[in-house]
Amino acid sequence: MPPFKYLIESATLGSVISFIRSLKIGNSDIEAEVSRHFNISNAQTFKHYLERLSEIRNRAAHGGRLFNRTFRSASGIGKFQTFRASISTHKALDVALFLHFMLNQLQEYRSFEDFKHKQIAKLFQKLKKDSLSSMESFDLIKKYTKHDTNRIKRKIIERMSI
Repeated sequence: MPPFKYLIESATLGSVISFIRSLKIGNSDIEAEVSRHFNISNAQTFKHYLERLSEIRNRAAHGGRLFNRTFRSASGIGKFQTFRASISTHKALDVALFLHFMLNQLQEYRSFEDFKHKQIAKLFQKLKKDSLSSMESFDLIKKYTKHDTNRIKRKIIERMSI
């Protein structure tokens, strides 16, 4: 029998989730252990998080669009719940918050507004350095002034909250 890591590497995310949900070692519930790692104590909430994670992964991996569409619902906890109070809970911005929560990366943000502004700033920094995007836009990206960039950022932030 191959080592466990090879089994996990070749399995689909859905298979890994099913495997984790059904695995018990002695008196230990592996799903409960994994959920505690993410600071999620409610088994049903963790189940919904795994389903949402699988949905996002499948849409991304199979060329599905991740923006302007409805996603599976997931109840929020901690900062994830606080930050998402003012947005639609089925849209791409909620998914971004969800992924940051699952990766334990929401602590660095003071508020939802802080999250939005810092994420947009990171995207624009990466866009400026992306040679393929620059080439495809006939170097238009390099020609943007700081005023142009700030105007576009404001518009994106405004539209993200709808």
